[in-house]
Amino acid sequence: MTKFEIILMAGLVADVYFIVFCRLAIHASRGQGGSQPGLLLVTSLPSREGLSPRGLRYWRLYWVGSAILGALGGLLLWLRYPHIAAALKQAS
Repeated sequence: MTKFEIILMAGLVADVYFIVFCRLAIHASRGQGGSQPGLLLVTSLPSREGLSPRGLRYWRLYWVGSAILGALGGLLLWLRYPHIAAALKQAS
């Protein structure tokens, strides 16, 4: 792996943390104190209903982070495609 790919991987991991943070911030802005945040909450898609202006900000940031995650994942897949294709050709 090149240094550029390592930096992209670090960006991918940081983006996942950012998305989880935004999802938890959306949950906190709703004021639902009864339910504990867990894995199901973090992996579910947030709805826009009933959010305060602060919650709407985190809702937008969540979707921006998700788009960046998709772009980084696609870029990494494109960069590593020759290696993946060679490994699949060798395996068959």
